[in-house]
Amino acid sequence: ANAWENMQIDIISGTIKDLAAEMAAMFREQNPDLQAEKLKVFKEKTIPFYFSIFDDTVKNNNGYLANGKLSWVDLWFLGYAETLEGFLNEPLFDKYTNIKALKDKVYAIPNIKKWIDKR
Repeated sequence: ANAWENMQIDIISGTIKDLAAEMAAMFREQNPDLQAEKLKVFKEKTIPFYFSIFDDTVKNNNGYLANGKLSWVDLWFLGYAETLEGFLNEPLFDKYTNIKALKDKVYAIPNIKKWIDKR
């Protein structure tokens, strides 16, 4: 990758970090009532905000998050999104068709599929 491509990947990774920071703030909340409210906001506002950005980005980048081709940021995002699905106990991929298509495409790569099947 050249400097421009690296910058595009850095932008996406920074956005993933922003989402992760919002989740971490929710976990750090000590008051159970406030934490429950933060979880509600996270599910209803934060996830749709960020996932809409990621979904549009995939749509406009030939089916990937950056540079129109597979990169480490796609793998990182998909792993993080799976973690979020487990934490929230609700499907995320089905709500965002471009992200779902990215997941299906990446998870069909033979070595990735093999790893997923045995994990």
